[in-house]
Amino acid sequence: MSLKFVDNFWMTDDDDFVGTAGFDVMWKRMKCSHKMGKDIEEYLKALAKIEIEYSKNLSRLNKSTEKEDLGKISQSWQEFKLQMEHVASNHEEVSHILNNQVENLRLINDKHEERRKLKDSLKKCQTAKSTLYTRTLTAEKNYSQKCREKEQLKKQYDLTKMTAAANKETDKLFNRYQKAIQTTEQADCSYKTSIDQLEEQRKQWEKEMTNVCVTFQRDEEERIHFERELLWIVCNARSQACVEDDKAYENIRKQLELCDIQEDISDFINNNCTGHIRPAPILYNEYDESRKKTNRPPGASHNGMRQQRTAVPQSDDMNSSRKNHRTQCRHICNHRYINISQPAHFFS
Repeated sequence: MSLKFVDNFWMTDDDDFVGTAGFDVMWKRMKCSHKMGKDIEEYLKALAKIEIEYSKNLSRLNKSTEKEDLGKISQSWQEFKLQMEHVASNHEEVSHILNNQVENLRLINDKHEERRKLKDSLKKCQTAKSTLYTRTLTAEKNYSQKCREKEQLKKQYDLTKMTAAANKETDKLFNRYQKAIQTTEQADCSYKTSIDQLEEQRKQWEKEMTNVCVTFQRDEEERIHFERELLWIVCNARSQACVEDDKAYENIRKQLELCDIQEDISDFINNNCTGHIRPAPILYNEYDESRKKTNRPPGASHNGMRQQRTAVPQSDDMNSSRKNHRTQCRHICNHRYINISQPAHFFS
């Protein structure tokens, strides 16, 4: 059997007729529940903001990089950015789910204003009940006092009659006794009226208190159920985002497995090769040797060396070597004033 507010938050004892201990305990619970709901609401709002900012920043980061074709590793890089876009989309979806749950939670938190109205209504009944209770105690006290005065006058009147005192004194006591009877009856009527009014107010207060107990328990059950489901949904959303993120990362890993270092190097060389011949060394040009050029004998080359006769048979390799050598010599002669200490000017 489940426990209920309506059976457990009344008076602490029989003498606590105007006490509010039961309501105070429930209201403290309602305030703490409302604060918890607001805390969850603010937390989820902040979490949704973090998710959407992360999504936007990740998308912005992906757009900031340029695409270059550098083989399989370049394809892996493009796949990485594509999958990270999916990750950004996953976190954007989580942000939307969080915002929707915040809106639903706000409806639960707004019920606190309705509970506050119930509190104010019950407080009015409590105040009226306390006032009538005080008035009833006063009426009861007055009624008891009048009854004692009436009894005392009756005893004095009976005693006077028995002692055969003066008729004047007896008549005086009799008049006082009759007046006491009237005031006692008035006090009795006032006391009964106060009791009836207090009972009516007590019933009204009990009705209000019962409504408060039922409403508070209903709201509390709804709040606990909703917040439990809300946090469950949030966990599922983030868990699903992690699953989707892991799928994206797995796609990246699959693309990285296709990356072959030697294949990328070979493709680059085959597609961009500029030649196989390395530059020949620059020969030393002696200054004295260059001065003899103006007086070189017939048949000498431009660099002061005598040309070989064509009649002498030569191998193909030797002819090719001498041909390259003659080309270099002509190049040097055309630049006879080049500073040898700065050979880099040959490549400018």
